[in-house]
Amino acid sequence: MRPYFFHFKVTPAPDSTNTKAGTHAHIWVMDVTLDAAREHAINRIANDGWQLSETLLELQPDQEQLAQLLESEGENHRKALANGWSIDYRD
Repeated sequence: MRPYFFHFKVTPAPDSTNTKAGTHAHIWVMDVTLDAAREHAINRIANDGWQLSETLLELQPDQEQLAQLLESEGENHRKALANGWSIDYRD
C-alpha cells in the first residue's frame, strides 16, 4: 500500500448537521491505486456529513515531498500510516 494525499473543498451534504458553508479536507489514504484511494477519501468525507465540491490536489507524494511536510500535515500522514487513513478539516 502507498500513501495518497487529497485536498478537497467540501460542503455540507443535504442531510448534514454541519453548520459551516464549506471547508477544506486534507486526507491521507493508504491504498494500492490512486482511484481506489480517491473513492475511499470521498466515502470518508460522506461519512462525516460532507460532499465533494472541488478537488484541489491529489497525488502520491515521493520521499522528498514527504520529508518536507509541515508539522501538522506530517501528523496527519503518520495517523494514516497507523490507521490506513486520516482527515484534517481546515477553514
